Amino acid sequence: MKYIRTLIVLFASHTISFSQSVMADVLESEFSNEMGFRVNIPRSYSEFDSVIEYKYLCRPRRFLGVTMYGLIKHDRNVIITFRFIKWDRNTLSEVTTFMRGINPNWDHNTEYLQFTKDVADTSKIPIKIFEREAAERSFNASSAVEFESNCTNSYMGMAFNKFLVINKNNRGYIAIGYHYNEGFKNKIGNEIQAAIRNKIIYFIE
Repeated sequence: MKYIRTLIVLFASHTISFSQSVMADVLESEFSNEMGFRVNIPRSYSEFDSVIEYKYLCRPRRFLGVTMYGLIKHDRNVIITFRFIKWDRNTLSEVTTFMRGINPNWDHNTEYLQFTKDVADTSKIPIKIFEREAAERSFNASSAVEFESNCTNSYMGMAFNKFLVINKNNRGYIAIGYHYNEGFKNKIGNEIQAAIRNKIIYFIE
C-alpha cells in the first residue's frame, strides 16, 4: 500500500529541479506561477546547487528524496533546502478517484502529513502544528507543521535536521529543511523564527 501510494503521489504531483543562481528565472516560470510562491533570500545566505548530488535518508532504507533548491549561510553553520510538490490539476481528479477506491479517506490536501509522518522524529520533541491563523499569517498557507527529523545520515556533513512543511490546499506543499551541526543547536530555533518573520518563503494568492 505504501508503494502504491508513493507511485500515485509521484504521478499526481510535479517536481522541478533548480540550478544555482537561477531562482529569479524560476519565480517567473509556469511552475512557480501555478504553485504561487515567493522566496526572500536572507542577507546572510547565498544560493547553492542542491540538485541530485545531495541525497539523504530518513529512517533505515527510506529515501527522502532529492532537494531542489538550497541556501547556505555565509558562516556555513546552516544549510536550508527546499523540496516542492505541486499537484497537477490535469491528473489530480483521476488520481483522486483511483486512490479513494483504495482508501476512501485519501485527500491530496493532507498528503503533506504523510511526508511528516515519514520523516518526523517524535521521540523527544512532538510535531508542532501551526494554528490556522498562524499558518496564514506566516506563510499564507492553509496549514503548516514543524518537526525534527529522524534522518539516518548527515546532509552535506550537517548532523541535525529540522523541517517546516507548509501546505496550500489544491496547490501542493513545500518542505523546508534546516541542516546544522551540534554547535548551532541552541541557535537554530531563533534562526527559524527569524526566517519566518522575514518570510523566507510564502504562498501568494
